[in-house]
Amino acid sequence: MDCPCALVTPEKHGKRALTPESDTAEGDEIIVSTPQKRRREVLVRELQEVSVLRVGPPRATRNAPNTAAPRTPLSKSAASRRSLKTSCSDFLADSPRDRAQEPYVAPPDSVVHLPLGDGLFFRFWSEYSHGYNSPTGFVAGKYTVCNITWAEPPSVASIDPAEFWNHINPAEDRTVWPSPFISVPAKAILHTFKLSDMATFVSNTPGMAEALRLNDLMMRGNFRSTVREVLGSARIQLDARLAAGLAKLCMFVGLSTKSSIGNLSNMVCDFVKGWNFVLENKDSDLWQEVADAFVHVFVVASERPVSFSDQLKVQHGFLDGVRWASGDFNAWYKPCLAIKMQGKATKIGLDDPAALVLANVEQEIRSTRSQTRAHRRAHDRILRGEPTRALEVEEVDPERVLLESGGDSDDDGSVYEL
Repeated sequence: MDCPCALVTPEKHGKRALTPESDTAEGDEIIVSTPQKRRREVLVRELQEVSVLRVGPPRATRNAPNTAAPRTPLSKSAASRRSLKTSCSDFLADSPRDRAQEPYVAPPDSVVHLPLGDGLFFRFWSEYSHGYNSPTGFVAGKYTVCNITWAEPPSVASIDPAEFWNHINPAEDRTVWPSPFISVPAKAILHTFKLSDMATFVSNTPGMAEALRLNDLMMRGNFRSTVREVLGSARIQLDARLAAGLAKLCMFVGLSTKSSIGNLSNMVCDFVKGWNFVLENKDSDLWQEVADAFVHVFVVASERPVSFSDQLKVQHGFLDGVRWASGDFNAWYKPCLAIKMQGKATKIGLDDPAALVLANVEQEIRSTRSQTRAHRRAHDRILRGEPTRALEVEEVDPERVLLESGGDSDDDGSVYEL
């Protein structure tokens, strides 16, 4: 489309503007109108032909009121947060840039290192072994022959390329070191003991020598397919007597009433699963009896008074360990094995050890409440000078007793006749 146009240069803005006055233009040029006049047209000159392209919505009339909302000016803090990000640039805002200039402060150890978990594993340590291994800490794998004392960081040119690649590329193609861990800090070591001391302890504990049979452990062959089958051929059942022996063995390896439920559960599971003890179906009362035998050993051997909550914790740890022992090895790390374990635990009556513990708590609370309230009523009769009779606690219908004798009853249906 042809139209009369003229090219002028405004003195104020120094840019060429488009006005409908002439159709003469020199050269092949692209002229854009100045934004102050709100032009919406682009003039394209190609091969002595003029064409006008309209970009965007139609141009508003010159006298139309400006309905656009005024722009809110950015504050200084908001403007400082603006950053230009491209594929090769990243400008920091003021506050991070200022913090980058501050001196380095080492983070606390509780933030750098995660808290210790409930899982346990055994590591064989020899005092004559090579490297920096000791009873209070282990340094394994590639660091056994390295100078681990503090030194200045090496230059980039002297770093092993494999070290650099493994650092920036945390993927499955990492270099696999001989050891599954770098080091074991001293705070993660619960207890260090000698195998000879453990063998002596088992021999001197009644019933444990026949149950553990350390001589069978010395036979050659795969433990899971050969040794464990030989241990399970004796068909030793997990009863209260064996549970008491396992409690003594758990205390020998460093566990106590202050240990977590996870540590107790892991240790019990390793013993029951490793020696292939027979787990039969029991009701809640029988499992409670076996767990009480396990807890009793901890309470008697403790040098300090054991609270009721600690007793429940030890009881829960034992029952939970037996539940995991009914499944396959390493069922903690595979959901399919955990689901399979839950099905086997249901068959032996340990699908929910926490429910058994809570039921025991409720029973103890009811018994304690009944005895306490009955004793309090007897004491009140003595203070009133009334004759006292033998205290009788009987489970009867509370409504019938209230209607017949007008006596008092407890919330759980226990009626106290004095």
